[in-house]
Amino acid sequence: MALHDMEGNYVKVNQTFCDLLGYTEAEFLRMNWRDVTHPDDVGATESPDAETEQGLRENFAIEKRYVRKDQSVVWARVFSAHLRDAADVPQYILGQIYDITELKQAEEELRNSQEIMRALADNLPAFITLKDTSGRFLFVNKRFEEWVRTAREDVVGKTVHDIYAPEQAAEFDALDRKAMLEKRILHMEVDLWYPDGNTRTVFSTRFPLLSSTGKTMGLGTVNVDITELKRAKEQAEHANRSKSEFLASMSHEIRTPMAGVLGMADILLDDDLSDLQRKTVLKIKGAGQALITILNDILDLSKIQAGKLEIEYIDFDLRGLVSDTLDLLYPKASEKGLALASKIDPRLPAGINSDPTRIRQILVNLLGNAIKFTDRGDVTLRVGVDEQIEQQVTLRFEVVDTGIGIAMDRQNGLFEDFTQLDASTARKYEGTGLGLAISKRLTELMRGEIGVESIEGKGSTFWFTVSAKIAATEIAEKARGSSEKEFRAVRPLHILLAEDNDLNQMIITTVLSKFGHTITAVDTGRAAVDAVRDTDFDLVLMDVRMPEMDGPDATRIIRQAGGPKSRIPVIAVTADAIVENRKDYFEAGMNACVTKPINVPELLQAINEVMTDEIHVHG
Repeated sequence: MALHDMEGNYVKVNQTFCDLLGYTEAEFLRMNWRDVTHPDDVGATESPDAETEQGLRENFAIEKRYVRKDQSVVWARVFSAHLRDAADVPQYILGQIYDITELKQAEEELRNSQEIMRALADNLPAFITLKDTSGRFLFVNKRFEEWVRTAREDVVGKTVHDIYAPEQAAEFDALDRKAMLEKRILHMEVDLWYPDGNTRTVFSTRFPLLSSTGKTMGLGTVNVDITELKRAKEQAEHANRSKSEFLASMSHEIRTPMAGVLGMADILLDDDLSDLQRKTVLKIKGAGQALITILNDILDLSKIQAGKLEIEYIDFDLRGLVSDTLDLLYPKASEKGLALASKIDPRLPAGINSDPTRIRQILVNLLGNAIKFTDRGDVTLRVGVDEQIEQQVTLRFEVVDTGIGIAMDRQNGLFEDFTQLDASTARKYEGTGLGLAISKRLTELMRGEIGVESIEGKGSTFWFTVSAKIAATEIAEKARGSSEKEFRAVRPLHILLAEDNDLNQMIITTVLSKFGHTITAVDTGRAAVDAVRDTDFDLVLMDVRMPEMDGPDATRIIRQAGGPKSRIPVIAVTADAIVENRKDYFEAGMNACVTKPINVPELLQAINEVMTDEIHVHG
């Protein structure tokens, strides 16, 4: 509180006012209010005392700055009133002074924040708006202003109906109301029509502005132009489709002749050959299998890089898988005079739920490398349980060899794509360097790890882990070491073979004829449809890629024909070997799928499955 006369000289102040400005009451009584008022605010303070038509104002309020004794500045809100004598003549002015310095600082910070937010909004590569509940624009940023080619002050207060074409305005207004009514954020892609006639795609986000009590106060929108991003995405997807189509075509074109080579090799091996002839045929078959392995590696790496390789989880016999894998590699080890053995932890569950195909693939890669780089001694596969928590189990596989070993400075790059130890190693041992890279990717997909411990000249231990579950069903011990020679047919079948490659026709016909089956061959999908219509068959082996009409289209026509013949079992025989394509085959109505080169036991098992009968049995 402060009281001064009409000239502004203080006649009474309270202690709070003294504390505020740092003067004593005695000092104040020798001062005028102008002495403690900021020079810039003196004029504003005097104006309320000016005369009006009604005379002096009785009461007034202003905000002003005081200068404290230490020369610092405080803001105050002053409420003043005139005190009059008995003759109603103003004698004094009484002021109530409130310190509002912190409030002013907060207002300044708010203004600064608003400027910062505005600058931020203006520099973001997005159209940003704020609207009230009636849809009127409260704020738009510079990008929006440039887009609509209208100054923001001319936009504020208007609605979308004043800015956009009628059709688009109606769409945006409906979306705005939906976001505010449902009080939720909406995301969508929207095509915006530009004033120059172009259409751009934006990713639009609408969000309701809610008070602390949950009341809707308005709406905010953020629209990001994604036209170029969308175009780039479409180009990338097109490139991926082209890549997949190329890989499928490459797989088909390479596998088809290789299927003929390997099939002819198998047929020759059934004949009476001299030792030299048998060795020659075996070398031909080995070279063909090596080429197929390289092709599989390239396809797998491509699928992994594209994120399209999926892990399959099924129950299987892990011990049987290990035994089968070793059986596959025994001939290579024996040829080099190496001992190939396994050590299996007794705690290993009989049945495992994981991807047996991919585990086998990693094992073949690691064991194959160990045999390749070991000239004397042995290669041992160790399989154990790293950790088990209830039904979850972490399997650990170790491939230990007595081979050439790996220098420490070369171990880190072993699992990179197309990497080998060095050029001299590549010349001596051959290979693409893809096996370890693919193994690393596969272990990661199965939530595991892979690594190596090695001493140059003394051997290596390659290890990997796989996260799996204990099989939910009881797994019977798998019959191992099966070949076509161990099977016989309990009854003959009349089989239609649709295959446009003469060599593959001959190979499949030769193999299946040994089981007593009768084979009728055609070379187009159209011919297959006609044959099924005109003749009774038990089963169709349908090549996927054929002239005139491909296998899936032929199968669709057969299924759509109606009657008993529309339900004939159809097995896809394909050289594509791309898992993603199998979905298309099954959607076309095919019942199973086998790949080229034909694995005879696999084909016989597929026939059993689609016929729902044990046509081929052991013995």
